[in-house]
Amino acid sequence: MIIGDRRGNVWLAVLSTLLTLLAIESGLRLFARVEDAGLLDARFTDGVEPPADGPADLGHLIRLSRHRRVVYELKPGLDVTYAGVRVRTNGQGLRSPHAPEDFARAGLRVVGLGDSFMFGYGVTDEEPYLAVLERLTRERLPRLDARFLNTAVPGYNTVMEVETLEEKALAYRPQLVILEFVGNDLELPNFVRRKRDVLTLRRSFLADLVKGRRWRSDLTFVQKLAEHGLEPAPVAEGVPAELRDMVGWEAYAQALRQLLRLSREQGFEVLSICLAEPDSLNRRALELATDLGFRVVDLAPTFRKYLADRGIAGSYLGSPLALGPDDGHPSALGHEVAARALFRYLRHHGLLERRSEITAARTPATG
Repeated sequence: MIIGDRRGNVWLAVLSTLLTLLAIESGLRLFARVEDAGLLDARFTDGVEPPADGPADLGHLIRLSRHRRVVYELKPGLDVTYAGVRVRTNGQGLRSPHAPEDFARAGLRVVGLGDSFMFGYGVTDEEPYLAVLERLTRERLPRLDARFLNTAVPGYNTVMEVETLEEKALAYRPQLVILEFVGNDLELPNFVRRKRDVLTLRRSFLADLVKGRRWRSDLTFVQKLAEHGLEPAPVAEGVPAELRDMVGWEAYAQALRQLLRLSREQGFEVLSICLAEPDSLNRRALELATDLGFRVVDLAPTFRKYLADRGIAGSYLGSPLALGPDDGHPSALGHEVAARALFRYLRHHGLLERRSEITAARTPATG
């Protein structure tokens, strides 16, 4: 009798475990269905208009791009409330007050490539560090007639940023390009994923969760970049096959080489910067940019010094330089501190005046 009771208890435990696993599997599938409701192929189209009043979300601000490797872009002529602040775009779909023809006539033309950090998530149109940097330059070096063009779009990775430069901004003959790196620049935005089949029996969502994220396994490329200490970057599940060449270290390095080629052909200089707190991704990205001959500025030490000089304990997150304890985007103060540090760097290395003078020397006199 005791043996029978033990067997019954074992079977009951097995059944209970199976039911628990089944419940978790079902919950993960339901979560995936809800999460996938806002993917690119489902709602980010020209037909999703910003609300007449009330806040807009990113889906209201963007449209599909005709360029495969740009993927999506900001709509032109926006005037909406996004992330709690007013956001406007010009006729080219850029968060910039300049019309393209005004930028093209400027004496010093600087183009910024980035994502939500450079875009200025959570701050007004006048507060992103490129806007502050332009204001500082025009105030202190008025003879340069400087213009800074912000091409950044929330969610962009480095491939999309460099492609945006080639497709949209090269026509305006930039003399300096500022490329910002953030840790997620090795991946595509999550909403670009394809919808997952939540009814399939060919896979287990629970097993996928246990295994963790899949890793790109391009061993040949990893070996080529071993001298940089690089390793494969994680690839988000569901990245469309036609966009797989836009994620990971290989894609990042190819984008930098594309930028290097363009800089040599067009005669502009490249400054690669990083605002986020230092980690292995940031260091490796900046190392690779340095190896290609780009100038590099890591602004994390500037932020740390600013906090230390004012006796503010703790890290960047939760400090007055960030939007909040769980939001690493720079606050208006963070953008101001970054802009002033960049201005000092550019002045110290003669990049502002020198780039303007080089271009003037190359431009034939008219009139």
